[in-house]
Amino acid sequence: MRHLIILVSLCSMMVLPSMAQNQQEVRELQVIEQAERFVAKGQFQEALDRLEDNDFRTPNGQRASRVLLIKVYLVQDRLQDATSMAKTLLISQPGYEPALTDPQGYKDLIVEVRGQLSSQTIASVSKIAERPEEAPATVYIISHDDIVERGYNDLIELLKDQPGFDIMGFYSATYANIYQRGYRSTNTERTLLLIDGVEENDLYFNIPYISRQYPISNIERVEIIYGPASTMYGPNAFVGVINVVTKNFTGKNNRPTGEVHFGTGSYNTYWADASVGGTSKSGRVQWNVTGRGFWSDEMDLSTDPLAGQDFDYSVNEFDTTSRYDSTMVIEVGEDTTLADLGIVDTNGYLTESVSDGIRTISLSDAGLAAVRAADRRLYEEGTDGQPISGFSNSSFNYYLRAQVSFDRLSVTAQHWTREEGTSARYRDVVAGPSGNGSIWTPQNYTFTLKYATPLNADGTWTFSSLTSYRYHRLQPTRSNILFSRNYWRGNYNIYNLVADDDPSTFSDDVIWVDRNFFQEARQLRTEQKFVYAATEQLSWVSGFEIRNTQMQGDYIVSYDTVNVEDRDTGCETWPSPQECGIVSSNQDLGGNQYGMWDVGLYSQAQWKVIPALKLVAGSRIDYNRIRSEEGFGWVVNPRLAVVYTPRNWVLKAIYAQGIQNPSQWSRYSTGGTRIPSNNLQEEIIRNFEVSAHYSQNNSAGDRLLTAEASGYFSRIENVVGLKKISTNVTQNANIGEYDIYGAQVVASWRVRPNITVWGNYSYTRGIVSRLDDSVAAGDVSDGGFAIDNVIADIAPHQAKLGVSGNFLDNRLRANIRSQFVAARPTGGGTTNPDNDGQARTMNGDFFSAYLLLHATVGWDFSNWIYNTGIGSGLTAQLSFFNITNQAYYNTGPLNGDGVTNPSLIPQRGFHSQFRVLYNF
Repeated sequence: MRHLIILVSLCSMMVLPSMAQNQQEVRELQVIEQAERFVAKGQFQEALDRLEDNDFRTPNGQRASRVLLIKVYLVQDRLQDATSMAKTLLISQPGYEPALTDPQGYKDLIVEVRGQLSSQTIASVSKIAERPEEAPATVYIISHDDIVERGYNDLIELLKDQPGFDIMGFYSATYANIYQRGYRSTNTERTLLLIDGVEENDLYFNIPYISRQYPISNIERVEIIYGPASTMYGPNAFVGVINVVTKNFTGKNNRPTGEVHFGTGSYNTYWADASVGGTSKSGRVQWNVTGRGFWSDEMDLSTDPLAGQDFDYSVNEFDTTSRYDSTMVIEVGEDTTLADLGIVDTNGYLTESVSDGIRTISLSDAGLAAVRAADRRLYEEGTDGQPISGFSNSSFNYYLRAQVSFDRLSVTAQHWTREEGTSARYRDVVAGPSGNGSIWTPQNYTFTLKYATPLNADGTWTFSSLTSYRYHRLQPTRSNILFSRNYWRGNYNIYNLVADDDPSTFSDDVIWVDRNFFQEARQLRTEQKFVYAATEQLSWVSGFEIRNTQMQGDYIVSYDTVNVEDRDTGCETWPSPQECGIVSSNQDLGGNQYGMWDVGLYSQAQWKVIPALKLVAGSRIDYNRIRSEEGFGWVVNPRLAVVYTPRNWVLKAIYAQGIQNPSQWSRYSTGGTRIPSNNLQEEIIRNFEVSAHYSQNNSAGDRLLTAEASGYFSRIENVVGLKKISTNVTQNANIGEYDIYGAQVVASWRVRPNITVWGNYSYTRGIVSRLDDSVAAGDVSDGGFAIDNVIADIAPHQAKLGVSGNFLDNRLRANIRSQFVAARPTGGGTTNPDNDGQARTMNGDFFSAYLLLHATVGWDFSNWIYNTGIGSGLTAQLSFFNITNQAYYNTGPLNGDGVTNPSLIPQRGFHSQFRVLYNF
């Protein structure tokens, strides 16, 4: 009996609210029918009184009342009220479509407002349209107008002006590393880059290759999300997401429309990009095409007074003895003789000394002169009859993209290639410059299908599908590094020195080795998403995605010095790695090809308890398997948020969790002393955040002032770092935890109708909070990973300030902006103790603080000759960067040890660019 009572109670709990809602809907529809009768009689004010005096709560009641209000407002020429109500309708029910019988003016307004909302709302946080200030994350948006007015010519320059980013410019191979919210890693692995919601991060390295390939003419806006976003995007949306929203040129009067940029700048730099689009006469097909080319010789690093010695390719480096003192030494017991070691010193290249029972065998003056002469010859004679060219580091990027849309289906194809020198990645004693063939050429091919449709007549249910195929690779025969093999680097030792009795020929072993790298990866991904948005009070999004990825474990490498005759391949000198490459002998069993499956299921609901209070709860379950045994298995990542919006304020409290799946490169690649790490666990981030947003509009609804402050704390578990297993063996491993906390403040103030002041400030501090047991026990040596060590290369304070203005009837546009970056800790007491760059910046254990000043001025030539229309859409722009020619530096790539990799990279002094923009 008790069970029957419980069952009846549960049924009543479900049925009675539904009955009450049905009764409420009947009453609301009766009111709307009465209002429609007033409209039919031309009694519009009576209709408005009926509609505005009632509180419509059911989905059908809200939709029908708003549709009728918009139509009445249009009849009364109350366009502002009609537009406002149309925004409310489309925000609450994004899948809504007008009926075929609706008035044309009404349908046109819906189309226009939908276009406006696309720039005022975002879907990159929750995968459903929402106001950015009310999204369950901290989000900043940079518009196309901001990009142009400030003189940005690439995404890296844009990100330098945003809070919470530390940018390490290398101008080489990866161009720059992006550290978001205080997490320094070897590469830019922990920020996810999207183009219109489609992932761009490289499949093998998991880094976004952000350089100069993306066309500025095709960027509508850039949305920057701070904090983990794994609830929506799964693994690798770890510390943040950058979503680039492209422009959609629809044409005008049956003619294409578009935008063209071209320009030139310092360092022999040239670029051109263009975007064009249109609509078929039937209106059912839209198309867009965009492309960009970029060429630059880059900054000459060899002229810098502090760092130039790492890039000048001078043989004077070999005149120092300290390096030979470490690479050309043997220590044995005092009773051990040269004969015992099998050494015959015919030419008197060695000297011996005994101290504390240790016999030290090192170079005599003659031996030191011999190895110096051999190493100098390598640079003086060059390679293949071509002398070393001195510093060179040229870049060439190009990008192509085409999109065709048929009603609710769109098809997109994208390709880009980045060919950039590696001269700033390695010291000159380690690798040759780009002029001698050291270049890195990643390529990206992406094909995407998108489909979206309402599932019911009122648009409360919508369905969308995204399927993408991505193919990423290093271009064969165009991704190679010219490495030196010499005594200075330790490639040869005392045994090599004395092996040949003829001092005139032993130096023939000192050679250049061209290593040609190849890797490729393919991924097929499909995502299916359902959205329910019946009312302003409740919305829900849920979906699933499946990915299959096929990729290498390690590079395939070919050498111009490999003896291929024994392998009977028919390969010639300079073989392509695809046909003649080999894989490191350190690679694990099972071959070099890895298959990976990822499955994700996500759901998030938003409920407005009262009009000013919204609760958000979401979660995602991910499954990852590599081959049959590896991968992280099952992981759950939740997101919880409270959003309170009293009057002009938005107050948020957010908890979000995310994971970082170690890249294929981190797991399986080898290089130098590094061995594979197939047992790496996923990193986990738990982020707590609060924020307050204030905005103020004028009477016309234009935004005058916005300000936002946020504070956060992130705990990162299973941090991946490089461990020293023994003297000559290293391995990527999970080595402990980070605690990172910080604050961000952004503001924009429209001082006058034609002048806007904007700025931001960020504070960031991260420390090592826990050690892995193996590190704490001393089983592994990693000097930079100790409790309370500061995360290296992260500025604790940054401040950016800018002023933009339009003058002379908006023909003259000017912008001036400044960037202050506080001293960055590195070296001893940080997670990067090997970096000695701070010694050269003369600021103790820090890279010195700096203040930069930039300015951009542009002239709009529209109607500039007696209002004839000549020059319409044409703008010329001149930009000056680092106006004060401030000398400043970033840490070098990887750990910047000053031996293999440079410890500091000079940044650009005063430089300029001239750009022409044309809109048609």
